Amino acid sequence: MKPVEQYFLNQKEPYQSIMLYVRSIILNTLPEVEERFSYKIPFYNCHKKPMLYLNILKGTNHVDVAFVQGILLEKQFPILKNDNKR
Repeated sequence: MKPVEQYFLNQKEPYQSIMLYVRSIILNTLPEVEERFSYKIPFYNCHKKPMLYLNILKGTNHVDVAFVQGILLEKQFPILKNDNKR
């Protein structure tokens, strides 16, 4: 079993189901994306560059779908703006 698959299986519910659902959307919508396991979490690379990652935020009950260069998306997609992070 790949480390990224083991990561998902080790998550508690409802996080596991949420993350697997988001994973399926990413992989089915963006066939050019490569799934990798880096920094102990799943990353999704596009053209060999990190695009986004999935993580459970420590101390919260949230699944984090984070765009590596998310700040570049704020102007075109203001709904993605997050004042709590860099």
